[in-house]
Amino acid sequence: MDNHYNSGMVELLKVHSSLDKSINQSENNLMRQASDNYANIQIEAAKNKLGLENKINELGLHILKDNNETRNLINSYNNDNIRNDLQSERIIHAMHHHYPHHHRHHYDDDYHHRHREYYPHFFPYPLSFQGGNGGSGGQGQSPRN
Repeated sequence: MDNHYNSGMVELLKVHSSLDKSINQSENNLMRQASDNYANIQIEAAKNKLGLENKINELGLHILKDNNETRNLINSYNNDNIRNDLQSERIIHAMHHHYPHHHRHHYDDDYHHRHREYYPHFFPYPLSFQGGNGGSGGQGQSPRN
């Protein structure tokens, strides 16, 4: 009986050892699978984070570009308004400077021979608009000259 008992014990030990190996192998497989899954999740999370960071950077650059274009447009608009205001001031100054004499002596030929009217070089309109014959260099003449 001892032989039979011993052989049964050996068989049980073999089965137990086989079960231990199988359990260890299964645990190892599960641990490997879990760590592969964790690594894949981390890789996907990193890819998603990088994709979001790239989108945020693209949007930030787009916003900066739009902001600069808007600022340039506003500056251009303001510069145009300042230029127009300055031009209007020049016109008003030129008109105030020249018209008080001009309308009093408009048909006085002697006045025009004695007083040639000199318009500033920046006067924006052709002198024919002012009633003169035109001319370059900013020098105007009346229609009767």
